[in-house]
Amino acid sequence: MNVYPVSDLNNTTFYLLSSYLYSSLGDNERDLNIVAPEQISLSTAPKLTEIHIGNYDSEKVNESLSSLTFESNDLLEELYLCNCTNLSQTLDLKNSPSLKLLDARNSGLTSVSIANNAPI
Repeated sequence: MNVYPVSDLNNTTFYLLSSYLYSSLGDNERDLNIVAPEQISLSTAPKLTEIHIGNYDSEKVNESLSSLTFESNDLLEELYLCNCTNLSQTLDLKNSPSLKLLDARNSGLTSVSIANNAPI
């Protein structure tokens, strides 16, 4: 994985090209908070099993992210949304029946809807 330095980005929209090919976004050391996107749509990424938008151990806080959308992410097992302080929405994960872990510490989420049969 290539890592490129990113600094002073504002008003960023994150586009994931060929997103149907990805099974994981980020990890414990590199998450999407580095680019501080305002909105993320993962509607075209049905194979994602793990998403790191924010890491609780990181000192990086994403004050920009205000919108996160999913559609059908049947394979999603782990979602990390830590330190996304401006993400003040209801997160709909009803179409993620495989969800095992949701870490949203220090986020602004108001509520979360989870699939009835999710192992979380």
